[in-house]
Amino acid sequence: MKDVLNKLSKAAIDLGDYPFEKDSACWIGYNPATDEEIKKTESRLGVNFPSDFKEFMKISNGFPATSSIEPSFLSLSKIDYTKNIDPFLIKLWTDKSVVPNELAEKYERSITIGGINEEQMFMLIPPVNSNDDWEYWKFANWIPGEEPYSSLKDYFLRVIEFCKEEIKEN
Repeated sequence: MKDVLNKLSKAAIDLGDYPFEKDSACWIGYNPATDEEIKKTESRLGVNFPSDFKEFMKISNGFPATSSIEPSFLSLSKIDYTKNIDPFLIKLWTDKSVVPNELAEKYERSITIGGINEEQMFMLIPPVNSNDDWEYWKFANWIPGEEPYSSLKDYFLRVIEFCKEEIKEN
């Protein structure tokens, strides 16, 4: 994950959508979270985060938006259930006359980890059963529906590719 985040930092700096403060290692991330901070957040939310999310937080407790169409990632202290962050949005997304029941239930238990007050958000969907996997969703007001990813690494690798494509076009 550290290697992926280093590549993402470099790609975001090269893309230049935002004027990043960078160190000599071309790192745009933040200070890492501690095990204690992760456990405290898990306890507050009543979940056990997926291992890749914990690994990400131990590298950088949050992460800035890497382009104008990607969300920033929140520090652990700001992560919460989407229903607590934006109850109106959840009310819209869980209208079962518009949204299939299975999706509505996922929205209701979603945890926002990125994009508060931004055009795009990133959510973790906790599993209902302990043998199920966590889900990773990106939302944007310009994307119809959720954009699922298999993992955080999968998402970050796709963002790196997007940045590289944008750099080539410009």
